[in-house]
Amino acid sequence: MKNERSFVLKFFLLFVALGMLSIPLFHHIEAAISDSNATGANFNPFAVDSTVKKNWRKTKGGKEYRPGTGRKLVYDVYSGASNDSLKRSWTITKANKGRGLESFLQFYGWSVIEGRQHHNRDNQATYIVAVNQRTKQEVIVKAEMTNLNAGKDMEFGKTSATGPINNLCGSSVRNVPSDVCNMEYKWVGFKAWLPLDELFPDPDKEEDWILYIVKNVDGHIVYDELIMPFAFDRLDFLNGELSLDSGEDTNKLVMNAENVIRRAVPRGVNPSENRKYFVQGQTYQRVNQDESTGVAVWYGVRSPHDGNAVRWTSSSYWTFGGTTATLSYRLKKIDVIIRHIDSDTGKVLGTEKEKVILNHEFAAKPKGSGFFKDKDGNPYVASPANQSFKGIIKKEITIDFKYRRSLPDPSKNYEEKGTTDGKADGIAYWELRRNDRSKASDVSVSNQFSITGKHYAVRNQKHHIDFAGRFIEQKNPIQDVAAGSLVKGDTYQYGFSYEYTNFYRDNYVCVEQQGKDCFKWEFKDRTPVWELGKTFAIMDTFTMNHRQGDTLKFSTLEEALKQKLLVGQEDRWNGATKLSRKDFFEQWRKSPDSNYQSEHVLKTQSAIPVSVGGVIYEVSLPSGLQLTPSFHPMKYELSSGSFFPPDVDDSLKKDYKNTTAYTEYKYMFPLQQNVMTDKGTSGNTRSFSMDYVGDFFFMGKHTGYIVGYPYADAAKEAILVNKESPSFSMVTIEGITKLLLNFERETGYRLVDDVLYTDTDSKDNREKLQRYQLPVSPDSILHPGQQYRNHIVLSNLGLSDATFRFDQTFQFERYMFGSGADDAWIIEQVESRVRVNPEEVHTVIIKYDDLKRIAAEEGKRPKERIHKFRLLDRSFKDRLVDFFQ
Repeated sequence: MKNERSFVLKFFLLFVALGMLSIPLFHHIEAAISDSNATGANFNPFAVDSTVKKNWRKTKGGKEYRPGTGRKLVYDVYSGASNDSLKRSWTITKANKGRGLESFLQFYGWSVIEGRQHHNRDNQATYIVAVNQRTKQEVIVKAEMTNLNAGKDMEFGKTSATGPINNLCGSSVRNVPSDVCNMEYKWVGFKAWLPLDELFPDPDKEEDWILYIVKNVDGHIVYDELIMPFAFDRLDFLNGELSLDSGEDTNKLVMNAENVIRRAVPRGVNPSENRKYFVQGQTYQRVNQDESTGVAVWYGVRSPHDGNAVRWTSSSYWTFGGTTATLSYRLKKIDVIIRHIDSDTGKVLGTEKEKVILNHEFAAKPKGSGFFKDKDGNPYVASPANQSFKGIIKKEITIDFKYRRSLPDPSKNYEEKGTTDGKADGIAYWELRRNDRSKASDVSVSNQFSITGKHYAVRNQKHHIDFAGRFIEQKNPIQDVAAGSLVKGDTYQYGFSYEYTNFYRDNYVCVEQQGKDCFKWEFKDRTPVWELGKTFAIMDTFTMNHRQGDTLKFSTLEEALKQKLLVGQEDRWNGATKLSRKDFFEQWRKSPDSNYQSEHVLKTQSAIPVSVGGVIYEVSLPSGLQLTPSFHPMKYELSSGSFFPPDVDDSLKKDYKNTTAYTEYKYMFPLQQNVMTDKGTSGNTRSFSMDYVGDFFFMGKHTGYIVGYPYADAAKEAILVNKESPSFSMVTIEGITKLLLNFERETGYRLVDDVLYTDTDSKDNREKLQRYQLPVSPDSILHPGQQYRNHIVLSNLGLSDATFRFDQTFQFERYMFGSGADDAWIIEQVESRVRVNPEEVHTVIIKYDDLKRIAAEEGKRPKERIHKFRLLDRSFKDRLVDFFQ
């Protein structure tokens, strides 16, 4: 901060001329004072030099003195507005500083005697003196030295913020203003240690101590009143609070020097602000302070010279308003609230407030009997009787005393209102249930009722069932299960009963009594009057006429699909009335895309589909189990079946010989349910789509030779091991391979033929491969114009595990192959009946030798024929072609 003080220089030259100021030209080694270097772990605030104790009041200093006088004592106390660890706010700490553990008040600041001489760690000390206003007792303590350097803050003609101090005074120079030369001010920070236990020995006695600051630089001792332009927040101590402030008018600052520049920002160095000075002696209003950087605190005041804008300068040039800082201890009084409360209702009967000194003992007792009364005049009595409070008050508290009313005996007889006759709601049912998908269905029964009658008391609640040879009676609902085949056609009896009464008798007893007063009556017991009791009971019987495991014979599939198989029954009760008996069924219907026909009328010996196609299965149950996501009605292997044709091709007879229990049929094609798709629910009904597959039949296009691929068994195996069925490509490869091998094994000749319906994987090809070709051999038992029956058996159907048997009829008008006498569809012709144009004839000249070779080759051809009319060897033409190449 530039301070133009030219007159100081004139006085300085005058002093030199008169010999009043001596500046030695030789280097002077400064000696340490006896209680300097107040730092480190060995610092002792009570180690104060005796000279300081005796002479601290001898020389008054202050900011109002000029720097050259050795009395310009400049200091600040930090408010703690920064994060600097050496500028913290005041606090109370416990420490042992040579006298045992005691309480100290700490606050931080800095101090220098401006212009006196260089300040360093060993030639200075700062003291705080506390003077008791009442007794005039003095307590002086040395402040702990902190490493703050105010050299740059006090530097005159500053050219840098952090560089070396310019125009540095010699080490022996004393009492010069900074415009002559600049002093160093090292280790000028301090931390005060005021012994609170010594200042305030009596926790119940209020005291005030006036504080002074004393500075000793190389034996030169100056003091001043400690004045702070702010007040610390209060601190809790003993039974009260500590305050430290300088009274009123602390926000009024007086400019104590001339030519002090008005800075727009703290620590500013804007050259354009030169010669804009505060007015010496004028009082300014403090509005802000900044202690974030540097050592000296900068204060911002409202400047009337700048339109009341805030302007700043260092605390060195401000004389603080207010009075000497006073450290005060005041007792703190705490509010103690006493509430009188009805413990039964929580109502506050009365409230009192007492003022108690912090950390003082306080005692209280509840009011006597009858002090409070209820609206009926019943007296309140403190309960429990020994309530009281006695203790040291550390904070604001609320003390509650509890009261209860003294009440008369309320024992009485009553009849329960709103009661009814005996009633119960419930459901009883039986149903087929697939508990284990590896086994046939069980019959599950349920008997579950709840009391809906309104009564004072009930007893002997009982559910009972008579089922599968077992009689069960218990309080809780009953669930039971038995094998479906074991109880088919049996009866299932269920029942529910309970006793009730709508009358009771109350007996009270006093449970909290004090003298003649009873504060609370409670039931001794409330006894039901069973002499006036009644019994409610219901009972009924089911006959479980399910069809589990039955074999049902029908003429056609359509007739079978009209059946509704009983899978459960349910009785619902409301009160004492059975609302209904409901039957539950499972049934089947054709899928909308099913092409199954129960009758085939064919033109000739063509093919008939083996599969029964798609079927929709529907079921509902009393328990609603069919609506759950995990419900499945079928066994793991799903449904299977058998297709019994009256006759099959010779190449199929070995593979499809009937080995089932239906011995009346010679041949059998297996059927397997391949799809069980959940179709969701509609109301109480769950639907599934079922699709049956048969074996694949591979046939030569020209030879008509047929083999079967066991696709139905493969589909079942895939279901049991939870994998996909064989792919179409794998089936066709294996089917064609079997066709070639079987043909060669049976005839001895390689098959030269195309295999039908194997070109692509399509629904149409799959359906055609699952048809069986009516035998065309003349040895077949099948003849035109006659009706024949394919017999079909479907097993393990639904929860009933039922078996459906039905027929499919077919007939054909003509043989596929034969002579004209056979009225065949295809007739062998001896000669062509179609005229051929000469240009369409391709002539081949056969030499005599070739003719002999052809004849020899012809002689090798087998005489056996497939189906009695087709030649086995279809490679003859290819071999002849080789002769002419």
